[in-house]
Amino acid sequence: IDTENIFNPALINTAEKSALKSLLGISEDDFIVGFCGRICKDKGIRELIDGFRLFKRHNAAAKLLLVGAFDTRDILPADYKKEILGADDIISTGRIVKSQLPLYYSLMDVFVFPSYREGFGMSVIEASAMMVPVLVSRSHGCIDSIREHHTGEYIDISAEGVCYGLMKMTNTDIRKSVGLEGRRFVVENFDFKVMWPAVARFYQDIHHKIL
Repeated sequence: IDTENIFNPALINTAEKSALKSLLGISEDDFIVGFCGRICKDKGIRELIDGFRLFKRHNAAAKLLLVGAFDTRDILPADYKKEILGADDIISTGRIVKSQLPLYYSLMDVFVFPSYREGFGMSVIEASAMMVPVLVSRSHGCIDSIREHHTGEYIDISAEGVCYGLMKMTNTDIRKSVGLEGRRFVVENFDFKVMWPAVARFYQDIHHKIL
């Protein structure tokens, strides 16, 4: 990813951020739990919602921000979709323009990604690049997207696992530290200026071994 010109919190326009918060009904006191991806069973959305409900018992000001469209194949049960669309404390954006992703990440106090399986958790490193602390499952692909206790925390794919992680992230100092470490981790390891030369060297090594 481009951590300099795209996923860079320093580039967020304060006026645009305030306008988006107003549009989505987010107040300054709200604690925003965020997710970005397909809204479906495979991404752990049921567990995320159930865990969010447990968390709300301890933090009444919390809101859940779901950035992404409902999947038309891996469909959520009707009761979960109804809750997402009808609850006052759940904000569902639907599909958004990709260029607006950094702005949406900037609204989040914590990013939760309880996915059952991934090729690689791209949204996890995008959130980390935006200095958002991350809670992520240990599923294949996701497990390499954080450094535990430094850039994020692993959580069980369960309501209790989600709630436990969120409770830990209510600590402002922890969120700030994890966010800073997360951005540093992504800049040093996943920025395209780092990745593209590494990929080129990988294929060059393979080519030389074949010859």
